[in-house]
Amino acid sequence: SVTMIREIIRLSNFEYLIPFITARDTVLKISEEETKKEGELFVEWTGISCWHPHSFIGPHFDSNRDYLKQRHYSVIVYLNDQGSDFTGGSFHFSEPPQEVVPKTGRMVIFSSGEEWREMIRKVVDNVFSDAQCKEIKHIHRTHSVPGYRDNFSVTMIREIIRLSNFEYLIPFITARDTVLKISEEETKKEGELFVEWTGISCWHPHSFIGPHFDSNRDYLKQRHYSVIVYLNDQGSDFTGGSFHFSEPPQEVVPKTGRMVIFSSGEEWREMIRKVVDNVFSDAQCKEI
Repeated sequence: SVTMIREIIRLSNFEYLIPFITARDTVLKISEEETKKEGELFVEWTGISCWHPHSFIGPHFDSNRDYLKQRHYSVIVYLNDQGSDFTGGSFHFSEPPQEVVPKTGRMVIFSSGEEWREMIRKVVDNVFSDAQCKEIKHIHRTHSVPGYRDNFSVTMIREIIRLSNFEYLIPFITARDTVLKISEEETKKEGELFVEWTGISCWHPHSFIGPHFDSNRDYLKQRHYSVIVYLNDQGSDFTGGSFHFSEPPQEVVPKTGRMVIFSSGEEWREMIRKVVDNVFSDAQCKEI
């Protein structure tokens, strides 16, 4: 996500313009000093950017389009710390190899040309905050209906509309759109994907599903990618329930906010191991 000056002006939050412009001008001044180009540089673009969980960008250079050829230098200033605020997210130069660890107030300046290819490593976990996960689970507890398998329940948008609980539509749709955006970034298919189906699902005790793939019917052939985001943790909230790929073998352990994206075709057969015990806490069960 990104914030630019036009967003601040559009919302008439003019009190935020001064710190924004001051920060921009400070970075410009230091950049001129570092490059010994005082009075020769101008700012093409300034934004406050956030690389959300599972976001990344591969090796590239910043003047890689004809309309970007006027770029000579690129600058990043970090506003938080790797380790305490997030994991992953290091900045990498390929030649010569160099890793820059994000640290509050740290500035990176580099040539925008092909001679400095840089890469952002993928940020891990926490697609949704704990608060968002709790809100989504509450929607499910209050709106779910029996699903297509034993010991399986699901909530879809139509259940919320049917009960006229429109206040729950916003978090539901926001969550869906967040997942879509990350999926587009992960698959490098921005603007090419559409959502076929979205649901909040609960695998209750003794539920499971064997090896399968998600486009295994003629009417499902349009599926290209499948996505799961977990709302609770294996171990503390329940036992079992791991997600398994068969080839190559891989186990994904459910963790709050963790997202799994995979091809829906036969090349990625997946399986959910049986869920046992404590899908909800005692307090949650009483509430339900």
